[in-house]
Amino acid sequence: MKLPPVIARHARQFGTFAVFVVLCAVISVLTPHFFTVTNLLNVAQQTVINATLANLLATPWYGLLLGAAERVFAIAAHLALSVMVLQVFLRGSLRWLFLAIGYHAVFNMLAVIAVTRVGPYATEGLLAVFSLLSLFIIFKLRSPDPAPIEPEPLPLTPVSDAANLEPTDDVIDRSRYQ
Repeated sequence: MKLPPVIARHARQFGTFAVFVVLCAVISVLTPHFFTVTNLLNVAQQTVINATLANLLATPWYGLLLGAAERVFAIAAHLALSVMVLQVFLRGSLRWLFLAIGYHAVFNMLAVIAVTRVGPYATEGLLAVFSLLSLFIIFKLRSPDPAPIEPEPLPLTPVSDAANLEPTDDVIDRSRYQ
């Protein structure tokens, strides 16, 4: 019995997909036996990796979220910097560009110096304060929305024209495609 072409095509696609899935399963089972980390690294490198993993597993859960918090703070700061650079074009003063560069330098300098002096948690707290300042900058430099413009009312049509809606032969002739 011959299958219709549409069904045969879908059967071939399904068969190809099934072979691909089985092949992926076989490769995932066999790969650890041939390509283990112990075969690729020497003992000193394995020791460093094991110490790093032990340190990572010993970190409390809230310590692992510091990177995400830092990214949120950085996004707020970069939005404020973008708004400050926009002021160069809106207000026509180059000082906004230098203020943005200085603010960025202070933000980065604070992060680098504070992490070595007071630790990562206090550093993230300082960056959070700077991010609040960044949000203040964003809202302070925000342009006000323009006042809505009232549309002009349409002119009223004369009552005599509204009553006479019957087209004349001349109007019908002019409306035809020639």
